[in-house]
Amino acid sequence: MTVREQLNRGPRRVRPLGLAGATLFIAGMVIGVVHSGPPILALVLPGFALAFVAAMYAQFVAFRCGRCRGNLGPLVIPGSWSVDRRVRFCPFCGIGLDEELTHTPTADAAAGSVG
Repeated sequence: MTVREQLNRGPRRVRPLGLAGATLFIAGMVIGVVHSGPPILALVLPGFALAFVAAMYAQFVAFRCGRCRGNLGPLVIPGSWSVDRRVRFCPFCGIGLDEELTHTPTADAAAGSVG
């Protein structure tokens, strides 16, 4: 698995939460408008909170370099929730994003604690 493939797996965890939050938010707004009243806060507030938490998780946690664990979220989020082909290297450690990931930091830490 390459570093780019590992990074592109991140949206599988985050995107459904963001979409669920956005759906709740929009549903609360639409139901309020249809019934000629205020937005349904029981749907709007949790929907906004869920979408916000998903966006923050994606920005700061979900997209980490497989080698140095540097935060690549700002490089991924502005596009289509996948790493743009023009980004070729991790800005923190310099590994090519199309190189095979031979080890993970968690596997190295586990191996170091055993021996």
